[in-house]
Amino acid sequence: MFIIDIMMAISNWLWGWPLLILTSAVAVYLSVRFKFFQFTRFGHAMKNTFGKIFDKGDGEGDISPFQACCTALASTLGVGNIAGVSVAIATGGPGAVFWMWAVALMGFIVKFSEITLGMAYRERDPETGRWHGGFYWYVRRGLGKSWKWLGIFWAVILGCAMVFAPAVQANSVVEAIRVSFDVPGWIVGVIFAVIMAVVLVGGIKSISSFAEKVVPLMALAYVIGSVFILVKFGSNIPHVFAMIFEYAFTPMAATGGFAGSTVMLAIRWGLARGVYSNEAGTGMAPLAHSSSSANHPVKQGLWGISEVFVDTIIVCTMTALVVLCTGVWTEGGTGAALTATAFGAGFGNAIAGTVFVWSREAPPCHITMVGSHHPLREPDLHLSMYPALLSFGQQLLTGCGLQHGIFCTQPAFYAVLQSLQPPMPACP
Repeated sequence: MFIIDIMMAISNWLWGWPLLILTSAVAVYLSVRFKFFQFTRFGHAMKNTFGKIFDKGDGEGDISPFQACCTALASTLGVGNIAGVSVAIATGGPGAVFWMWAVALMGFIVKFSEITLGMAYRERDPETGRWHGGFYWYVRRGLGKSWKWLGIFWAVILGCAMVFAPAVQANSVVEAIRVSFDVPGWIVGVIFAVIMAVVLVGGIKSISSFAEKVVPLMALAYVIGSVFILVKFGSNIPHVFAMIFEYAFTPMAATGGFAGSTVMLAIRWGLARGVYSNEAGTGMAPLAHSSSSANHPVKQGLWGISEVFVDTIIVCTMTALVVLCTGVWTEGGTGAALTATAFGAGFGNAIAGTVFVWSREAPPCHITMVGSHHPLREPDLHLSMYPALLSFGQQLLTGCGLQHGIFCTQPAFYAVLQSLQPPMPACP
């Protein structure tokens, strides 16, 4: 317990004002530097991403641009959308949703930048022929040997984080299924371990193929389920939006099981859960996108804007509206259990549990992909280790978020440094 207390203290400090101000400053800097590209060219980004889902790409790579996006989304869609949003509301109040939207809008350009850099500085493994890229690679190749230590530091921290990340994902599923069906956690853990093992055998191509099929379906199922509940509680929607905008700038008094919130708490939890959900600036997305067959880095970078839009603006918003419209947020619950209760209020526990399983099935599988793309990797060890860690770790881990707090600012700051370099050639 002593170690957990220390980790929680560090996590709370990291996710306080220092980290949030620094990450927000980077997003603002990049937005100004690129003349708010994420807004002025938003239509162009949508047209060249979702408008070209079936484009296989005519460049060198292991997977299609859309498969790379789905693989990255398999990591972001999950804990942050379901448990994270509920935690933000339970702690920061309805106003936290506004700040979650704000960090997502600014996060568009951050994820665009890191994916573009990952593609620009990727390299092919001479032994396997596979493409690898990400923070470690664009630090080493872009900034030179004097900055190599930063890439190694990030790689070590990410490697440690990935030991627990699958357990964080599974833990949220266990909580949701426990609330809906009262199923023992170890059974869910074993099932997830088997699913992961089957998907991981084929490596990045198997993972991307799995994600390409499952991610759109799970996201669609979750959104449809959310819309159904919002229609049922439609009369509450105007009041919910009024609360979101009002309490983003004013304190909220305690009501029911909700202990009340200050503006600082709303900002802190809204920004923190927004970053945790869409992972903009963490360096995770380039690991998947660097395997894309897109013929230019900027073309693949546009998928980063689409990712954040889907993850936060659509899916997180659905969770927030469901939790707030059903009124369960004042009952004192939090995390995945609170979201499960909200869905149960609209569907009944059995159907709500089914929706949760669909919307949480793929993310743990993608997390392990880092094992085969990590600069300090040992693929066979990672592939055999992660299913076991997921099954065992979900019983022990409550998820303090430390792994994201430590390394999430490094890629963002590198993006600032890199933006001072000569620009890349224009996108064909």
